[in-house]
Amino acid sequence: MNTILNNPAAALPELHMAPLQGYTEAEYRRAWLDVYGPSLPADTPIHTYTPFLRVEKGEVWKRSLRDAISPLNPAEGDIHPAVVPQIIVGNMEEFTLLTSTLRNHGFSRIDINLGCPFPPHVKKGRGAGALLRPDFLRDMAAAIAADPSTSYSIKLRAGVTDHAQWRPALEIFNAAPLRHITLHPRIAADQYRGTASLEAFAEFAAECLHPLIYNGDLADPAHVAAITAQFPTLRGIMLGRGLLARPSLPVELATGTEWTPDQRLAHILRLHARYRALLEQRIEGGDHQLLTKLHPFWEYLEAAIGRKPWKLLRKATTLPNYAAALSTIG
Repeated sequence: MNTILNNPAAALPELHMAPLQGYTEAEYRRAWLDVYGPSLPADTPIHTYTPFLRVEKGEVWKRSLRDAISPLNPAEGDIHPAVVPQIIVGNMEEFTLLTSTLRNHGFSRIDINLGCPFPPHVKKGRGAGALLRPDFLRDMAAAIAADPSTSYSIKLRAGVTDHAQWRPALEIFNAAPLRHITLHPRIAADQYRGTASLEAFAEFAAECLHPLIYNGDLADPAHVAAITAQFPTLRGIMLGRGLLARPSLPVELATGTEWTPDQRLAHILRLHARYRALLEQRIEGGDHQLLTKLHPFWEYLEAAIGRKPWKLLRKATTLPNYAAALSTIG
């Protein structure tokens, strides 16, 4: 087992790519695996998740289902674990529809989103809002226990408005058969502002009976080393915005070697090229639709590419302007 950079006493836990709406759809996941996957040691794969599937007007949202069953996802025989679909639900009817649909498509692992901080979802009792609905959580836990054919995990926030609102949920899910729990120790009201509460995570970890994954504010190897040193029993770490800003981070962690800025930039440009090529195979709506998907790629990469190219790329409204902006990098 490899060791965490700058922390040779700590074994590297599992690596997980966080599901982020608008960023980590199938094309991004596949592009990342194609560009960075060959550099990962065989014993340190990265686990990937779909952005959440949801029910719209009584049906599974087709776009999210297409992403889950995309041929771009890792398949049997791939060196990486198959993608795990994540779901967000507001009632047991939605839970049953989504889980049965995914089982019918051959999935045997499902992750449940109890952490989305987006206010419209929270107000409807979905995502982090479900933490305030213990009866609903008990019904969900019972359905999980009654479905031995599927391995479930959950991802949650510390609460909606208070960092202790996880307690009823954990009491319920400690008794459920879960593969693992991922905690992002922010409250939904904070969105992504401020810093994740390590105090809340420590309190949660002390009471959690399941394998635990840490998510939140992991931007570089030093941050990861600090978290794994403080919480040495972690099953894994989940990289979200930190991976978008530094896509090489999982490889740097797995190999114990920090990349130079030039190495990181060269691979970012390769990642972009592969991502764009995959998008162009699917998108038929012209420049505007393609640019709508490409602009978010750069959102967290200002430090890596420089402010001027970053601004030009984000403002480009035509593909020629986009290409000109791209040429200013480096």
